[in-house]
Amino acid sequence: MGDGIDTLGACLAVKRELLEELVMLLDREREMIVRLNAAGLEEERANKADIIARLEGAKTDCKKALADAVQEAGLPCDATLSHLAAAVEPRRGATLSAARARIVELIDTLNRSNRRNRDLLYGSLRMVNRSLEFYNKSLGCADTYCGSGRMVSRVSGGRLLSGEI
Repeated sequence: MGDGIDTLGACLAVKRELLEELVMLLDREREMIVRLNAAGLEEERANKADIIARLEGAKTDCKKALADAVQEAGLPCDATLSHLAAAVEPRRGATLSAARARIVELIDTLNRSNRRNRDLLYGSLRMVNRSLEFYNKSLGCADTYCGSGRMVSRVSGGRLLSGEI
């Protein structure tokens, strides 16, 4: 019962390495966002797409290796990695459990990093949009009231007013 478990362990190691690489890439992406480096951000996006494609391949390999190891261990075909780890000898089970725990930890880290990067980007875009809206309203074609009290659209030369009514 060694071959299937060894293959599964190797597949999980590849998946772990790719996830670790993706975590580092998201950290670099965050640096590019903070530095407003659009070219660097695009390069990191391309690298991220490559790693994600490789992760898809690793995911397929892991599923096949898990199915083979589960069959080899005589477990039902819907058994999970946790079930397999509990069914094999303790040393190998501990190795599989540790690999699973590390992958779950990395996925959690990836989710947090993605949320952080998303919030940075959306916050920056909101600030830019608000600034543009402010300048559009104050430096030109703004909606304003005419002498008769009607709203007139797109009158050039509108300006900010201060004082009391």
